[in-house]
Amino acid sequence: MHPAAIGPFKIERELGRGGMGVVYLAIDTRLDRQVAIKALPADLAADPDRLARFQREAKVLASLNHPNIGGIHGLESADGHQYLVLEFIEGETLADRLASGPIPVEEALTIAKQIAEALETAHEKAVIHRDLKPGNVMVTPDGVVKVLDFGLARTAEGAPSSINATVKPDSPTVPVPVRHSPTIPGAIMGTAGYMSPEQARGKPVDKRSDIFSFGCVLYEMLTGAGPFPGETVTDSLGAILHREPNWSLIPPTAPPRVRELLTHCLAKDRKERLHDIGDARLELARAVSGREWNSTLSVPAAGSGRRVPLLICLAGAAGLGVAGWFAGSRLGAAPVAPPRGIKLELPTKGLAFGQAAWPVISPDGQRVVFSAQPATGDSRCLFVRDIDSFDARPIPDTGTASGNGYAVDTYFWSPDSRSIGFVDDGKLFSVELAGGARRLIAAAQYCQGAVWAHDGTIVVNTFGGGELSGQIERVRAEGGTLETLVKAEPKQLLSGLTLLPDGQGFLYFTGNFEPEKTVRMGRLMAWKTGSPKPTLVCELSSQAWYVKPGWLIYVSDGTIKAAPFDLASLKMTGEAVTVADDAWFFKPTGSTSLSVSTDGTMAYSCPTRKSRTVWFGADGTRQEPFPTQANLSSVEIAPSGSSIAATVNDVRTGNSDVWVYGITRPTATRLTTDPRFEGHPVWSRDGSIIYFSADWKDYPAVYSIRPDGSGQAQSVYDGAGTGSLWWSRSIAPDGKTLMVSGWVDKLGSELRVLPLDSAGAPVPPAAAFRSSPANEAEGRFSPDGKWVAYTCDESGRGEIYIAPYPQSAAGPKVQISSGGGSASRWSPSGDKLYYVDSAPRQVEGSTRKLMVVDLATPAAFASPPAPKVLIEVSEDILDYDVTPDGKRILVVLMPSDQPPMRVIVNGLPR
Repeated sequence: MHPAAIGPFKIERELGRGGMGVVYLAIDTRLDRQVAIKALPADLAADPDRLARFQREAKVLASLNHPNIGGIHGLESADGHQYLVLEFIEGETLADRLASGPIPVEEALTIAKQIAEALETAHEKAVIHRDLKPGNVMVTPDGVVKVLDFGLARTAEGAPSSINATVKPDSPTVPVPVRHSPTIPGAIMGTAGYMSPEQARGKPVDKRSDIFSFGCVLYEMLTGAGPFPGETVTDSLGAILHREPNWSLIPPTAPPRVRELLTHCLAKDRKERLHDIGDARLELARAVSGREWNSTLSVPAAGSGRRVPLLICLAGAAGLGVAGWFAGSRLGAAPVAPPRGIKLELPTKGLAFGQAAWPVISPDGQRVVFSAQPATGDSRCLFVRDIDSFDARPIPDTGTASGNGYAVDTYFWSPDSRSIGFVDDGKLFSVELAGGARRLIAAAQYCQGAVWAHDGTIVVNTFGGGELSGQIERVRAEGGTLETLVKAEPKQLLSGLTLLPDGQGFLYFTGNFEPEKTVRMGRLMAWKTGSPKPTLVCELSSQAWYVKPGWLIYVSDGTIKAAPFDLASLKMTGEAVTVADDAWFFKPTGSTSLSVSTDGTMAYSCPTRKSRTVWFGADGTRQEPFPTQANLSSVEIAPSGSSIAATVNDVRTGNSDVWVYGITRPTATRLTTDPRFEGHPVWSRDGSIIYFSADWKDYPAVYSIRPDGSGQAQSVYDGAGTGSLWWSRSIAPDGKTLMVSGWVDKLGSELRVLPLDSAGAPVPPAAAFRSSPANEAEGRFSPDGKWVAYTCDESGRGEIYIAPYPQSAAGPKVQISSGGGSASRWSPSGDKLYYVDSAPRQVEGSTRKLMVVDLATPAAFASPPAPKVLIEVSEDILDYDVTPDGKRILVVLMPSDQPPMRVIVNGLPR
């Protein structure tokens, strides 16, 4: 049993235990924050000399103020026990991450660099870790590394203590009676498989012991296996003392000097070992920034590729937004395969903008245009930036004409890189970068993309709304009417337009979207000027770009690839090579964030951040994370309170499935496996059915399935023939009515109620909940069934309203939110209504709020009191739900910062 409280810290639950003590999750009642509390072993606390030294060491550790070191808040004493109060860090340990295999080289080097930075800071303070291992390294959802348990064993200046320790010989953290430990006489301190040879022999240790452990961790990240494996502790210690790692396991894509760095870290004689972790940090910084080992930063020789201004070279060192160079590059070097270009990271925030995304490279490869929020807080617009400059500037008159706060979603360059074309509110515009107002070109309803050709025309691809078929059209850049060039087959969407060189035509992508297709391998098509019909190039998973002298660039599951390509025959002539493996990609439609210039320079956004799911108390205090590493986007708690149904997203492929996770027991059941979208689960009132939405018919419709995964999914509602998209939302308390929301072609968003029989099956027809010219969505029945909470935009933005149910009941609708609202939920007793404040974010320091409105009295339904903030977080709130007893709220949080934007220069083999 753990203590209920330690001083002002309320113990929530045990987080873990090991040789150095037990760790609890606690709430600091004074500062209202979560902390981790480590209870020290009783024998340690009972030794006055050791306790005094430990307290002295804790003061040293408190001085280690570094973003990659888990912080210490203080020491507490209670009932004769000593406790460390530590920073509570959410994320997964490196050990958990490695359970699924090795880490990609570039990411492994980035993690290792952060570990080295943490060690360097500690060593400068004469603090030696002595137990560095994957289990003591946390990686947050944002990719920040936190090294834990720093220096709890000793400082370099610490005097020996008199403690004698024993432990089971198979303990993962091993103090074993031997001689000469400077910290604990006769004890090895460390973890088998990661300790240095001098630790294994019980000899004195110094900072070089940490360097050896660091080498073990880096080796395991690259290979997926420790360098000194063994079935027992004795086997591992023997391997450390007498065997060399299997160097052949290191991936060939690792820079050569990383291999050399590992040999210096893992030298058994510490005199031959790397003497300072700062040297390792410098080597890794070069690897992460992409500078070739022992090479100079020269520009390419004539004919070897595009010149890169020195300003970019300096940017990484200055820390002003360009993160660096792709690992292993040497400018002007001989051709190699796979290619090793220069990878530049563009900031997603700057002096003039925040929350940037979707960079599009100019044809000349010199600039990018992207969508961002101006620092002034105005509506999003387009920004342009030279890739060799730190500055980005807004492009005037590119904010959305409708003023809805969203940026235009389709933009493209003119061939001379001097103007931008974009689609806004169903119309095609252009604007010159040198200045001037937007100029209307043509109407372009349902536009999915466009390119500006060398002959002065703009080619756009659209789809026909409810007809769900695509077409490619052309219009003069100075304006006019659209001329149809290509008409898709029925229920086929066209996307991914890219130009062929010298005005020969264009490539485009079309997917197989028939309901019976389970694999969406699309087709790459070519249309050449003068051809009577398009030509099939090959089956492919995304759009593609042709780059002279003969490369086809495309994306497969987030990996950018380049294949030799013959333009005359429109055929690939060799195996594809990997250029990068971190591009955003949506597999169901083949959509990608990649753009490519005429010289092969590439720009793209990385995959979206992973969400995390956290419990909060009914009073808004943050509690423990929900025990899953899955990337959730929507949740609904079962009526029994024993499990949740959730939408789980794969950020690499864009696939979404419905899962059920246990709350009282750690179980996980996958209900859907189709490669298309499934989500928005809703429980039936008795918990025997889960309703969900899926795009199995080329558009989202509503289905039902049993929560144990048995049986087949059943169709519930698809709005056939209405050109509509439908989402499951809520079940009435009597279980006889399902609320669905949908987008009806030419009508907008509306709510409908669908009667259900006693078995939960639909009883057509569905009826509109309300008849309104405004868009209405997200309907939620109140627990007594007399009200519906929903979102409506009749005021010009989405607000939360409640209205009587059925609509014939007395009383008008009543506005609940003010300043914007979405995602309403009722408390189980119906005396509160929650919603997410959807007011526009400010660029810096903004938060998201979960609001609550008190509806405990009948009068409150007619004149609601002002909403109050219940939960305020820095992340975005994707979804949430309240437990049936009303005591806890499960919240899905998404980091608010945008994923990185990157540019690759000279990334093609030569």
